Formats: sequence, C-alpha cells, structure tokens
Amino acid sequence: MKKNVLAVALALMASIGAYAEKNTISSPDGKLNVVVEDRDGKLYYSIDYAGKRMMEESQLGL
Repeated sequence: MKKNVLAVALALMASIGAYAEKNTISSPDGKLNVVVEDRDGKLYYSIDYAGKRMMEESQLGL
C-alpha cells in the first residue's frame, strides 16, 4: 500500500504544472484521494480514504 501511495504521489508530482498550487488525484471509485500542494517551492501531500484523513499533511521529500 505504501509503495502504491508513493507511486501515485510521484506520478502526480510529475503532472503538476509550473504554476499549479494544489492537485488532487482520486481512485476510480473515488474513495482514495491524494492531495499534493506546492507551497513556496515545497511539496506537501495528504491522503484521505472514504472521507476520513488517513495521513495528515506532510512535506514530500525527494
């Protein structure tokens, strides 16, 4: 599961435009949502499942 979440986050990061601030990617059934946000050049992400926060906002380090 952690590897899948990381893969989704990395794929989302690759698709973020130069001026994008916040992007959300959802699973086909809409239950899993990964939000990646660009704030001052640093990326942050959070994960929700079925409307509940599973992973609080955290800085993405690469």
